[in-house]
Amino acid sequence: MKRGDSRISSDRLESLLTARLLSFDETLRGLQEDVRAVQLPLHARDATELLATVIDEIRKELPDKAEELRELSGAEEKSRRSVVLNYALERFMSFVYTLVQGTRNLPSAFFQFIEMMEESLPRDWRFGFLVGSERELGTVRLNEFLGKILDPFVGASQYLSLEPRRWLFLVPPSVMDNPLSWVLLSHEVGHVLELSQLKVVLDLYGPIEKVPSSYETTQLRYRHSEEYQADFFASYFFGPCFVKRLLLTHYTRETYVSPSHPSWEERVKALLDRGISKLPTPKIYRSFVQNALEGIKMGAGAVPGDIVDLESLFDKTLNGIRGNLNAFDCESAEFGVARARLADFSPYTNDYILLLNAAVLEEERALSAYTERGLGPPDRADREFRYLVLDSLRLCYVRMHYLRRARTEKAAREASEELAKSSLERAA
Repeated sequence: MKRGDSRISSDRLESLLTARLLSFDETLRGLQEDVRAVQLPLHARDATELLATVIDEIRKELPDKAEELRELSGAEEKSRRSVVLNYALERFMSFVYTLVQGTRNLPSAFFQFIEMMEESLPRDWRFGFLVGSERELGTVRLNEFLGKILDPFVGASQYLSLEPRRWLFLVPPSVMDNPLSWVLLSHEVGHVLELSQLKVVLDLYGPIEKVPSSYETTQLRYRHSEEYQADFFASYFFGPCFVKRLLLTHYTRETYVSPSHPSWEERVKALLDRGISKLPTPKIYRSFVQNALEGIKMGAGAVPGDIVDLESLFDKTLNGIRGNLNAFDCESAEFGVARARLADFSPYTNDYILLLNAAVLEEERALSAYTERGLGPPDRADREFRYLVLDSLRLCYVRMHYLRRARTEKAAREASEELAKSSLERAA
């Protein structure tokens, strides 16, 4: 005991502090039930299971942390340690509770859209994810973020560091409310794949240096390269609808651009000057982008060549994704079918990427068709078009699962037939 402590006050404080810490167990148990009760598509469940399991790890540690408090000498030291532990738990629970409540209010079609994107990736490129609402569109490494919050809980932090990396997509309400803007998530998928698979920026510039400011040249080289690369990936994977929505959302200020990111003028010019020429059907692709630029006054921004080597960045990225991921084909006959369907204000359900490209590129013609054909009040045209796109996306999702099940059943049937054939040959 320190001078001034009494045996009664010290024992009483110790009892209060340990009881308070142990009382988190019941709250954490309830939170864990809430996490497991959230109904999400297949790939998102990996991330919710991460949250549920790390709660288990915290609950296992609580008695040990209470014992550590008892072993500390002096009321001041016990109080200081208690504050650290309680603060970590309260931050963690607040974050998870907010995430769970927000997730319940998100449209299921949005999660289905991301799951369809994952289905388009090689199996070992797929990842677990959750979605949160934020002013700025972005991606958070969920394991690392939670690990920092739970730093005082060694077991939980170690579990997070050893588990496969899960991700949190931060999506502004303006993007969430408009299915035509969901294509912007392909940019965030590009970030995930760079960090988990491609590692092109790391290969180009070596390990990132720790510097005081995110605006110093070394930091900007990394940050800007990652943004240009994610734009290029999204353009390759998702087609011209990505570039058009990038223009519209930033031009109308629907989304916030961090000062550490390149300006949207620089990003579009990087694609026009260096990126599009490396894509299939670059001439047609460029015409789509140029059409989207009509009426938009662009500033004089240019990509600083002394900071970012765009040529090497795009070439190395292309080498990493070519053969693993199909590039969008502006000349495909099926894309023409999708455009004709959407322009006629009719559903298209064969392919979600073709659907969204057709919806973004043919939006004006679709709205005109809605009015000309008298499908409803003119002031409802925009809303009804979004409903049409949402319904079509859901049907694309259903079709994806139907085809997946058909492939599984076919493989099982062929395996059974092969086994029967082998048995007959052995019997003969």
